[in-house]
Amino acid sequence: MATSSPSSPLPEDDAVIRESRMSTQESGLKHATSHGSLDELNVNEFWNEVDAITESCQGIAVEDAGIICPADDEEEQERWLEETGLSILVSGSEEGLGDAKALLSTLSHAQTDTVRRRINTYHQTMRKKNKHHVRDVRDIFDAPEDAGSDYFGTEVQPISEDHKNEQEPQPGEMRDVGVSLHVPSIEDSLCLDVPFSEDAANRKHKENDQLHSLLANKRLARRRGMLGRTRLGLLSAQDMKKVHRLILIELTAFLDSLGIEFVSGKPGRARQRDSRIFGVPLTTLLEHDQKISQKVKIPLFLQDLLTHLEVTSLDTEGIFRISGSTSRVKSLRQEVETRFYDSGLDWDGIQAHDAASLLKLFLRELPHPLLTAEYLHTFTSLEYIKCQRQRLQALNLLIILLPEANRDILKALLELLAKVVEHEDQTRMGLGNVALVMAPNLFMPQSSVILPRKTCDLHTVPGCVGLMHLLLKHQEMLWMVPGFILRQLRELNDMTNKRPHLKERGMRMFLKLARLDKEKKGDKKETEGLPYLIRVHAPKFNKVSMMIQLDDCLLVGDVITRFLQDSDLNQKRLYCLHEVGGNIGDQCLHKQMNMKAIYEENPNAEWIIKPGH
Repeated sequence: MATSSPSSPLPEDDAVIRESRMSTQESGLKHATSHGSLDELNVNEFWNEVDAITESCQGIAVEDAGIICPADDEEEQERWLEETGLSILVSGSEEGLGDAKALLSTLSHAQTDTVRRRINTYHQTMRKKNKHHVRDVRDIFDAPEDAGSDYFGTEVQPISEDHKNEQEPQPGEMRDVGVSLHVPSIEDSLCLDVPFSEDAANRKHKENDQLHSLLANKRLARRRGMLGRTRLGLLSAQDMKKVHRLILIELTAFLDSLGIEFVSGKPGRARQRDSRIFGVPLTTLLEHDQKISQKVKIPLFLQDLLTHLEVTSLDTEGIFRISGSTSRVKSLRQEVETRFYDSGLDWDGIQAHDAASLLKLFLRELPHPLLTAEYLHTFTSLEYIKCQRQRLQALNLLIILLPEANRDILKALLELLAKVVEHEDQTRMGLGNVALVMAPNLFMPQSSVILPRKTCDLHTVPGCVGLMHLLLKHQEMLWMVPGFILRQLRELNDMTNKRPHLKERGMRMFLKLARLDKEKKGDKKETEGLPYLIRVHAPKFNKVSMMIQLDDCLLVGDVITRFLQDSDLNQKRLYCLHEVGGNIGDQCLHKQMNMKAIYEENPNAEWIIKPGH
């Protein structure tokens, strides 16, 4: 009896897919119109792209596709606790417990409840498997005085079916994306000084909506007008590690409050290909390219390809929608593998449509999705969030969780696609068109077209296109660190700084800190008794420092201008003011931030001018 190849769908799969497509196209069109992405567009463009992906995957065996597997309960809980820095709470060890408790002290009620539920779930799982004793949750959290005996119960309360149904509309259902007059704008909502999870929980109490929204707007006015925003990449690596932990806790709490289960995926083992660029893990590519140039953040081939597309594609009709020549793309792929790192490529001879197809091929052949195996399922689950503002908030958190390399590549890709949309008169590719043709390349890994029955959830198509639409339209705000996360980071650093250094860092570090404090006494005496007077340093330049009096209107850019105007520095170069120490590791400040407001947030910081990135 003949058997079907594991690398191609079974005959009955094709029939199911065709029938599903016909039944979902009409409803999907309405469903995704609420996302703002499929209005007056032909959904067939999406399926044409899926067919192209399927064709390019022919001959790829299942074991080579890097199928994403769900993590089991034990693995999921262990990974979550480890990644949030809270695994010490269940290990029984005392070493490092102080850092975990410092983190817990900065969490909101909703975030703390989420940590408690995760520890309870882990406790349950360990008991079922007869594993070692774990720390009782009552040893970690203090119960309220009026709490009953069930406050720390080990049973995790499941999401009620009524609530779940309320939060998860059926495919094709119209979604309400209107914004209340009392709710901050979509752009403002990412600057909230209140955790998204806390805000979502509060809005369940209808009687508090108006008061809460008014208070939120007052907080927004201060944060937007004075503290400004912190873009990803402007915080130190040490601070970003702490931000990652806070973001993961917040995202889990936020999705919990919306009735959406947060489950991470696990990358399957993809067979290593005999290749230098295509099908090679991003980390491997970057390690190789950083030996050529240490400052590389995006693989060199991808940089050159994106640059070539920016030059050639912005006046090309149907770019990314019209496929390049199959034979030429295949030949180009081989040429890239053999010549890019040796003699280089003749980019001038590569047509725009062929280059666009080459880019999509590169994304599809990554052994693990650009949005990562861990978070791809969570990305696609965001379609079940009714409110567009909350969908954007969750998207913001997920992007921050991505590895830096994945995040940088995604940003570079979106910037190119945004330029294609800006030139819609020439490209005939509007926001909706670009979202349609690019969504499959980001949200559908190879395994989803090789095993359609198991992993290709057809009714999620409109949701994926809607998410692509949001990524394109709101990419600038999505790459910002939420205001409340920055506040929690400052609180966490404050808590860490209060811990005694002597035991953990030894006498040598203690003496070093004492010497540094002594050196700073001169500066403190100069500013003592003079409110809002700071000393700005530039240790790498001829002009070492300068005293500056702060007022209500002085911006970071003004400080840099004052410092440079009397110096012999080349003012054509970019310079940045960094906030260093105190309750932050190192933050490159945006030029529109209010200096007085930042100083009030961190009066113990040093202010240092450095060359821009």
